[in-house]
Amino acid sequence: MSSRGNQSGGGFAAAFVVVVVIGFIIKYIWWILGGLAMVAAFFIIRALVRWHLAAVAERNRRHAVIARRADRQHQWVLDGDPRGIYGSEGAEFMRYVERDNWDGLLRWIQRPRW
Repeated sequence: MSSRGNQSGGGFAAAFVVVVVIGFIIKYIWWILGGLAMVAAFFIIRALVRWHLAAVAERNRRHAVIARRADRQHQWVLDGDPRGIYGSEGAEFMRYVERDNWDGLLRWIQRPRW
């Protein structure tokens, strides 16, 4: 009989703990939701900051490419190369214009690109 007495009362204790936990949740629901909102805000802001840093890095990379190209074209201008003024394709066109070779220019424009 003593073993039977030791097992009784465990269900009551578990039910009591469940009732206390439910009461705790009901009483402090707004604090719990506020805490969850703060955790969610932290992760959202962290994701936005990472996205912004990646966008800034990409923009800086594109600006570096443009600056390199501008420096190269500036050096071409200083060297007297027509590519510095007209660009790579424009310099090809200017060869025909300077020689007054309009037929050659038309043939070059109409050539197949494949």
